[in-house]
Amino acid sequence: MEFGTVELADLYDEVSHPDGISPQRLREITAPLVERTISGDNLDGFRRGARPWKRLKEEILPVRDLISAQYSDAVSVRFPLDSSFPDAWLRFENGRQLGVEVTGALVRSDVEVGKELMSGVPVAALIGLPDEAPQRDFTMARQKGRMWHSAIHVDSVLINGVKKALADKDDEKYAGFALLVVAPLRRRPRRSDVEWREILLQSAEMLPFAEIYLMERSGAPRTIRVK
Repeated sequence: MEFGTVELADLYDEVSHPDGISPQRLREITAPLVERTISGDNLDGFRRGARPWKRLKEEILPVRDLISAQYSDAVSVRFPLDSSFPDAWLRFENGRQLGVEVTGALVRSDVEVGKELMSGVPVAALIGLPDEAPQRDFTMARQKGRMWHSAIHVDSVLINGVKKALADKDDEKYAGFALLVVAPLRRRPRRSDVEWREILLQSAEMLPFAEIYLMERSGAPRTIRVK
């Protein structure tokens, strides 16, 4: 059975309910994304994070994985799914609530790779450009097809991309919240959690967030607590 826009709308209705839903229920209603097929334009939209799939890909699924990795004692989660902040609210057994803001590093690279997948051309593992690069640079990179990047270049683009994602969230309105940064860490799989913390510590400590996490969602999710 295909998971399409009708099923997506039902999922959005449930996760945005004022009472929230349990983490167990969240995992249950998102499981069909693996067990069933998203195809055609829906698959293209999901890969690119286009509406109406954007909040599912960029907010709901990352927070689901964060709960599994870090917040086993959470009893409910609610997604406002609007322009307010934060992107999700967690509630715990002791009544404590925690706001979770989600952002991404090298998001545009992910979008461009999604375009390649839909066009059927050889897919680049990583388009080595920062998010702020002009669209013409991304278009030219796609036209060149699959490219190899040096480890030094990948390091630079990835680290700078994550640091920019952190800097873009430097706002006192997030004081006391948790920040989740989703990034393609698989491009440097041998870098340990300790190394990532050392690289990002100074940038993270300057932010008002009480907790900061770095996550890779492709394949087996990997979550690193930075602060």
